[in-house]
Amino acid sequence: MQWQHWMAAAQNGDAAAYRAVLMALQGWLTRYFARRAPPSLIDDLVQETMVAIHNKRHTYLPAQPLLPWVAAIARYKWIDGLRKTTRAAEVELQDTIESGSSAEVLRMRTDWSACWQFCRPRNRRSSA
Repeated sequence: MQWQHWMAAAQNGDAAAYRAVLMALQGWLTRYFARRAPPSLIDDLVQETMVAIHNKRHTYLPAQPLLPWVAAIARYKWIDGLRKTTRAAEVELQDTIESGSSAEVLRMRTDWSACWQFCRPRNRRSSA
């Protein structure tokens, strides 16, 4: 594959080969993330992966295929992106909970108390 030769040349200081491999990888990464991530994350994931490839380019072994090396970096960036979106999606609980009538609160408390019967005895806590 031409990309592998471009990356090897880039490691030896060939700026044109480096631009060529990065342009080729950008398209490949966009397609890679399009199958795995929401559209709103694709550009960020491609950019973060390109930065990681740039920072880790010295670890690429020219005798090895390029795409598995790139795919491994992309996979880790994809997982990092999923973690970020999961954390961002968490909803902060309010300090106060508005409740209805005392009868409704009592009913909810009773229903909650009934749930404890399904817990193991060592995991049960007082619902008071």
